Amino acid sequence: MSEANVIIEIHDINDNIPVFGQKDYKISVLESAKPSKIVLNVQALDMDSSKTEQEVQRGYGEVRYSLTGENANLFEVDPIMGNIQVKLS
Repeated sequence: MSEANVIIEIHDINDNIPVFGQKDYKISVLESAKPSKIVLNVQALDMDSSKTEQEVQRGYGEVRYSLTGENANLFEVDPIMGNIQVKLS
């Protein structure tokens, strides 16, 4: 058994910071988990508006997900949907 903590860094473009659906996420993943198996879905909501074309181009109101840090190479995340899955080898 091993354990890894993942810390989320939020990079905000303008005034409203994205808020995750829950404060903490805790999961267990078996070593035998098959690649592409979704192990967690994270969701954040950004209340910034994207009413103009310029705001849309700047990404206002959009949330994108990525993984970094120790053991991030074992997983991949859908940058738009927030699905985290075991990485294909």
